[in-house]
Amino acid sequence: MRFKYGLNEPSGDEVGLDEARVQLTDLVDRAERAGDITYLTRNGRRVAAVVPLDRVETPPDVAITLTSVAIIAEQTGASVEDVRAVIGRIKDHDDDELIEVSDDGELVSMDGDAAELLYAQLGQVVRFTRTNEQGEQDTVVFTVKGLDITETSTVNGTTRTRTDTGASMRDIDAYVNDRSLDLTAEGYVEEGASTSED
Repeated sequence: MRFKYGLNEPSGDEVGLDEARVQLTDLVDRAERAGDITYLTRNGRRVAAVVPLDRVETPPDVAITLTSVAIIAEQTGASVEDVRAVIGRIKDHDDDELIEVSDDGELVSMDGDAAELLYAQLGQVVRFTRTNEQGEQDTVVFTVKGLDITETSTVNGTTRTRTDTGASMRDIDAYVNDRSLDLTAEGYVEEGASTSED
């Protein structure tokens, strides 16, 4: 019987650490080509394993983000309770997404897919401001919800709104990053996230 995840299967070769150093290339080849698991032992006790990459639960190139529930709430304009509820739904219904909450419920770690799903469900608001030549406050606000992005700007007392729908998250990130650079060059300062007016 072969398990996709976990290393609890009773069979598999055992090799001491000293012997493994000498045979490492062979052990890796066996894992890669034949799918074999080789357990490495120290003083007769299993301490590590050479395992085929497709049997590892989280590939090594997956980026994990650690942040606080309160920061997510601030970024999205959602309540802390709403953030926790969405995290719970993602954990309960989306087995492919990696998302975990600390025992005290204050910190969350998540992979990129889980973060994208979380922010898509909650939305995100980012505000830029500057004082114009007349001493008035100009603002540009980006509101991202799902795959829609709305840019609302109030400059010299005139408000304009533009919404793009159906963009990919990569397009949204690139758009907001590009506009952030433009706005900074025009003297705007990012105030961070603020509350949505939904």
